[in-house]
Amino acid sequence: MIDLHAHVLPGLDDGPRTIRDALALLRQMADQGITTVVATPHMRDGHYDVTVDQMHREVERVNRAAVDEEIPVTVLPGGEVALVPDVSEAIRCGTVPSLGALGRYVLIEMPFQNVPVGVRQVLFAVQLQGVTPVLAHPERSFPIQRVPSSIEPFVQAGALVQINAASLVGQGGKDAERTAVRLLERGLVHVVASDAHDAVERPCLLGAARDRLVRLVGAEEAYRLVRDRPLRILEGRPFKQPRPRGKALWWKRVLGN
Repeated sequence: MIDLHAHVLPGLDDGPRTIRDALALLRQMADQGITTVVATPHMRDGHYDVTVDQMHREVERVNRAAVDEEIPVTVLPGGEVALVPDVSEAIRCGTVPSLGALGRYVLIEMPFQNVPVGVRQVLFAVQLQGVTPVLAHPERSFPIQRVPSSIEPFVQAGALVQINAASLVGQGGKDAERTAVRLLERGLVHVVASDAHDAVERPCLLGAARDRLVRLVGAEEAYRLVRDRPLRILEGRPFKQPRPRGKALWWKRVLGN
């Protein structure tokens, strides 16, 4: 599997505090079958002053330590970028990172409390830079929880959606779990990632999420969500978005499957 969203760099944000903690998280990921993880420290969110240079230095340090400890996980550069009005300008100037440092996809954090007016214009400005926005864990956003279908216009406009493994397996609260399942049923999810922060308090649950995905959407789509689409993103390749299904899977809820 490929984990497109995880906080694995020590001392930069609310992820692991030490290199030892970071390696413990990488071991946990390796045990679940993850071979590649993108380091996505918080960027430009008003809480952490992480720079692109800092992120790259820590990626190199963690990779060297992983090799020394014989942990078979490769860490790639990235970031979880706050959804702010000038994010497209930051992308143009190179002050925020893309996923895999290829300049094709950027992980953008959806706000929890509200979806600001003008979000579609902000995301459109990002796309004008030749960059596809990947919206991080919208199932945790209160407005999306109230109306899951409200994410659909962003997808129709070309954005991708990433949901968290913890949400899918019920560790992020009932509302997040319900919303994650609804988004999956509607075909509005492109990637599932761990958003892990450490091996204990906010561990990697991508293995458990993969197992539930198999039950919810089948083995082929589960593979696409945790391997095929993340790989395409990291290679900078486009892929055909799944068509939103509306309420096509209503019968599953009726039957309790």
